[in-house]
Amino acid sequence: MQKRYTLAGLASLALALAISLTAVAQTSTTSNPPPQAPAQSQAGSAGNTSQDRAQPQQEEDNPLNLTDEQKQKLRPIIANETQQMDAVRNDPSMTQEQKVTKVNQIRNEASPKIKAILTPEQLQKLADMQQKARQQQQDNKSAAPNDSQKPQP
Repeated sequence: MQKRYTLAGLASLALALAISLTAVAQTSTTSNPPPQAPAQSQAGSAGNTSQDRAQPQQEEDNPLNLTDEQKQKLRPIIANETQQMDAVRNDPSMTQEQKVTKVNQIRNEASPKIKAILTPEQLQKLADMQQKARQQQQDNKSAAPNDSQKPQP
């Protein structure tokens, strides 16, 4: 049960992170409009212009390449999901098992809404991101030393 909770959490985390980062990037972009591209002669022979450096950053900020319309549709869904999950996590009257069940229910309600907004390519990219996150989590678990391997002070 805990493993399902963790894997479902990774899925929501990946999507929420992608949307959050795009919101931050969009906010900083609108407050500071990008300068006009420099002429080729000003860029230098290296070809390492600010636009060249900005491209990987944009991909990092928006790994699913969400359109503005998709971002606008996803924000309230993610915000509602986050608000509900925060309420569950902070509810002292619920047991851990009840919290896991409720969080899974919240995710199961949000997931079809989110999937309906994404393109098949974006869904595949999201699945790849989730798989990579799961693999990293497994790698971190196996790389972490257990108590018997910890150096003694």
